[in-house]
Amino acid sequence: DVSDANFTLWNPPASFTHAAEAPIYTTSGGFDAFIYLCNSAMNSVVAELDFRQPTGDATPGAPAQLALVAGDSRKIRVADYLTLGSSTSAVEGSIRLRHNGSSDSDVQAMVVTNKFGEDESFTAPFVYAASSQAPDSTMQCAPICYIDDLTTTSLALQNFKNFPVDVNVKIVYGTGDPAGPNGIYYLPPITLGGQGRLSTDLAEFKDKLQGAKWGSV
Repeated sequence: DVSDANFTLWNPPASFTHAAEAPIYTTSGGFDAFIYLCNSAMNSVVAELDFRQPTGDATPGAPAQLALVAGDSRKIRVADYLTLGSSTSAVEGSIRLRHNGSSDSDVQAMVVTNKFGEDESFTAPFVYAASSQAPDSTMQCAPICYIDDLTTTSLALQNFKNFPVDVNVKIVYGTGDPAGPNGIYYLPPITLGGQGRLSTDLAEFKDKLQGAKWGSV
């Protein structure tokens, strides 16, 4: 069988040796998301932003390239790189950043999401997997979280490999005060498919934390 299909062939203008992931942004539905990035190197670099297929009524465009001179900084609106459908519901996704600098730290970036400037605003850093953990470890830590009925604490995971990856998530709850509840809760096992993504509200597990609200992941 031969079927019709449309393909986009992408030839990047540079060889990108460093990659980072921002596992979550939210736009539309009252939300707006911006990428703030800067070139902290002494030389020019080329950076690429790849907007993954989001959840919701939206389609990503082709990867976007940025030529950054030394010290250059940019503010980029995420929605400008998506084709939004007619739905007014929120759209959620993740972004890959690549660049051709000499080290990961040459390009620093963060996603800032806000909703009419209200309390539902949040930030998500771009994490360089190669330098964000020890060479002999596959563990990453979020040093603080707050979980209750009124606060949405999203755990966002992005698999940047092309094969399934098992993920174990541990919530260490409590403040360490012996007078209060302290302990460990393991989320049910998670398997992310190749390039797969998961976002979940940790408030779903608040009943497992013995009333504690503060913790780390």
